[in-house]
Amino acid sequence: MNIDQETGEVIGKGRSPRFTLWLAFFAFATITMGSAVSVKKAQADSNTNARWAVFCAAFSFAITGIVVLMHMSPLFSTYIVGTKLEGVVTVVLAAFWAATVSVVANASTGLAV
Repeated sequence: MNIDQETGEVIGKGRSPRFTLWLAFFAFATITMGSAVSVKKAQADSNTNARWAVFCAAFSFAITGIVVLMHMSPLFSTYIVGTKLEGVVTVVLAAFWAATVSVVANASTGLAV
C-alpha cells in the first residue's frame, strides 16, 4: 500500500480517499429521508416544515447517490474526484443538511423523532 507522506492519503488504490465518506453520507441521507417521509405520512396535516424536511432529505439523498455512482465509474470519476465540483457539491449538501436540522430540531414543528 502506497501512502503519500504529505497528505496521508492512499495512492494508486483506484478510488478517491473520500469515497468512504461519500458512502457514509449516502447511508445517513437514506436514513434521514426514510425518517422524514415516515413522519410526514404519520401527520394528518402536512405543513410546509414537513414538506421542506422531506425535500431537503430527498435532495441530499439524490445528489449524494449521484456522486457515489460517479465515484464508482472510471469515466465519470474524472468529473468529480478532486475537482472544484466536488467541493461545491459538498458545501451545497452541508447547507441542505443544516436546513433540515433547523426544521426538524425545532420542537414546535412536531417533526423531531
